[in-house]
Amino acid sequence: MESLDILEQRIDRLIAAYTQLKERVRELEEENQRLRESAPAQEKLQDELATLKEEREKLRQRLSKLLQQLEALGV
Repeated sequence: MESLDILEQRIDRLIAAYTQLKERVRELEEENQRLRESAPAQEKLQDELATLKEEREKLRQRLSKLLQQLEALGV
């Protein structure tokens, strides 16, 4: 009878572990889906950031040129 009790406990632990793993898989699948859905938005933000950095560099160059011209005029 004792061996049956031990077997029953092992099976109970196995079922509990299986249930926990199944829940964890579900959570990871949900997280994976959220990340996949947010990827296009992140790419768009990265593109916008690159564009803004390019614009900032162009503005810096223009301002630098204007400052040089002002210095040449002695202003």
